[in-house]
This record gives sequence, structure tokens and C-alpha cells, in this order.
Amino acid sequence: MAIIEKESKKEIPLPKSNDHSLLKDLFLNPVEKEMNKVKHIKCVESIQFSVFNPVPAYRRLAGDLFYLIVKTLDHGDFGITCSVNGFYKNDCIEKQ
Repeated sequence: MAIIEKESKKEIPLPKSNDHSLLKDLFLNPVEKEMNKVKHIKCVESIQFSVFNPVPAYRRLAGDLFYLIVKTLDHGDFGITCSVNGFYKNDCIEKQ
């Protein structure tokens, strides 16, 4: 009768290079890798909820979730409708 020894399980640490997991780098797509090399350019000054929130019931039935005001550095203010179908630029914005 043979005696089977139990194998002791050892946890093998994932290899790291420059404080980043190599496994994580395998799953990054090429666009993300290139974007990490690019300096961040500021193009949005602020993003705020519009004064038209909460969305009226009749607009909620149409799928609107909330409204945003996005202030860009080059083109001013934009009204954005956030809907279950996506994000849409409004034709007009609120004046403060």
C-alpha cells in the first residue's frame, strides 16, 4: 500500500514591473496603453446638474434620467440630456 503525501499549496506572487502588475497589462487594450502615455489635456471646466432636475414625470416616461450643464474651455456651455438611450446635446441651455 502506497502512502500519498499531501502537497503543500504555495501562493505564487504575480510578477511586477515598475509597481504595475504584468497581468493587468495583458488585459489593457492597445488604445488604453497609448492613452496612458499621453499627457492629460484639460478641455472641460465644469460639469453640473441643471436646475431642471429632477426630471418631470412626463419626461421620465420618455426615458430622460437627468440633465447636465457642461462648461468647456473653448465653446462655452452645453446642455446635455442623459437618457436611457444615451447622452444628447440640447439645442438650448439655461441662462444664469
